[in-house]
Amino acid sequence: MIPKSALITGASRGIGAALARALPSSTHLTLTARDADALDEVAGSLGAPARRVETVAGDLTRSADRERLIEAAEAKEIDLLINNAAVGHFGPFLGVEASRHLEAVQVNLAAPIALTRTLLPGMLRRAKSEARKCGLINMGSTAGFAPVPRFAIYAASKAMLHSWSVALAEELRCEPIHVLTALPGSTRTTFGQSAGFGMRTIPGSRDPDAVARDIVGALGRRSLIVTSHTLRPAELPLRVANRLFTGLIGRATRALSG
Repeated sequence: MIPKSALITGASRGIGAALARALPSSTHLTLTARDADALDEVAGSLGAPARRVETVAGDLTRSADRERLIEAAEAKEIDLLINNAAVGHFGPFLGVEASRHLEAVQVNLAAPIALTRTLLPGMLRRAKSEARKCGLINMGSTAGFAPVPRFAIYAASKAMLHSWSVALAEELRCEPIHVLTALPGSTRTTFGQSAGFGMRTIPGSRDPDAVARDIVGALGRRSLIVTSHTLRPAELPLRVANRLFTGLIGRATRALSG
């Protein structure tokens, strides 16, 4: 599908900003994140206002900010919702403040559920009236494949988001919507630094623009995409590192914590 208007959460950097770059230039973009300056920088790099980019700075843990974002999205009659925003806090469960755990649950789960439940009826109604498809992309993570000590809440939230998103896709199977669950592997972003990892990035991590292009290309063609790095023979030693966030997640995070 070629969306006419899209809302992307967590769009100030990383995969969110890359998704904004990957969507067609004809698509109106509503971008949101906490950092207003970073959002404006992304919008400027996209050629706004010529490309019709609107930024809505806000905190998805605050109901008032979510309501303001929903109003902006409804005004633009979005036909693509991308729930990309996420936070995580690396460390032992009892070593992280309860407020930070709850923040992760709010951003990673409550916000996508609230936005989807509120915006989806209008998206479906417009799609039916225009005899076209709308779209929903929920951004999971390969960290949701297994329990992850020292990253327990983040991994658990992504596991639940994955389960919810796949179930929702089945419920909406006969509706005019493409639902895509995206599970990125290790990607070169600042997420690890923000979460408190000791490593700046994992060897073999993919470029966010490549990940974003894969995700946008899968919409309407697949219901689930797990992004991964295709390694050349000379890069085979990196294969184990690249799998840290898949089958060996738990062991990897324990090693990172020392």
